[in-house]
Amino acid sequence: MIAKFIGKDEIDKAKALITQDLINKHSEQLEPSNNMLSFLTQAKNHHNTQKILNHFADKMTIKDELGVYSGEGLARFRYLNYIIPTIENPLIIIRRAKRNIYLKSFLDKKNHIHRFVVITENTQNGEVFITAFKTENNKNIKRLMNNADEVEFVGMLPQIPLNSLHGIGE
Repeated sequence: MIAKFIGKDEIDKAKALITQDLINKHSEQLEPSNNMLSFLTQAKNHHNTQKILNHFADKMTIKDELGVYSGEGLARFRYLNYIIPTIENPLIIIRRAKRNIYLKSFLDKKNHIHRFVVITENTQNGEVFITAFKTENNKNIKRLMNNADEVEFVGMLPQIPLNSLHGIGE
């Protein structure tokens, strides 16, 4: 089932539905991993694989002469295996102009929830990867909904009155 929210008033309703319980309830069991071989196997048929790898390489900074990496890219690289599942099976899709923002949550072995965001852009050549990052709280998810044209709850339907939805489909 998909619940679509179109327009500012409906998107404000969607923001109100984003709760800790809703996100946690639909988390997929998956440990974070930066295993490159695993990622390449997972992404072998995905058209953005090279763009994703280039993005992370650009975010890295060299820390010392031994080539020890640090910086923002390394932190994001820890969740490399979350990118493809987030794009292919998101909980929420936020559409804004040419951008698609995919959100999914994952549960690790220690029962920690990891909310993950992937942003893509629609171009003449198809959908192109822009960035990916982990977000800590629902406030950031709601902030991503600002200025959205459309919000879709995919694979989860919050407990809301049906008359408040723009469209429900399968």
